[in-house]
Amino acid sequence: MKLLWFCMMLIPGPFLFHFYETTMRNDETDISYIFINGFLLIWLILSGILSIRVSLRVFFLMHSFMIVCSIILAQLFINPPNESWFNPFTMNVVILLSSLPILFGQLMTRLMTQSLYRFIKNKNLS
Repeated sequence: MKLLWFCMMLIPGPFLFHFYETTMRNDETDISYIFINGFLLIWLILSGILSIRVSLRVFFLMHSFMIVCSIILAQLFINPPNESWFNPFTMNVVILLSSLPILFGQLMTRLMTQSLYRFIKNKNLS
């Protein structure tokens, strides 16, 4: 379970969102936010559920790693369609800000899953 969570945390979610967005905008195609947001939501929920056996220190360490990887990949692969694309912030700040809902979503999913797991475990012991 920990190994699967570790592999899921290697997916740079914030980078993938902005890469998809800027690539579709550069190609002047219609952007399907349902596709990318659906992927991010499913990934967020699954990784939050799988993280219940991981310590909080490792949890935050892997999130920090994911954010740093997302920023590095963004520097290498994202070419905004125009100079004002990420205004009023820089691209790095936007990637950091878009990783915060992922972090909080996984924390909330982790908290709810742990509470449910403890409730079921205590019910079975009684």
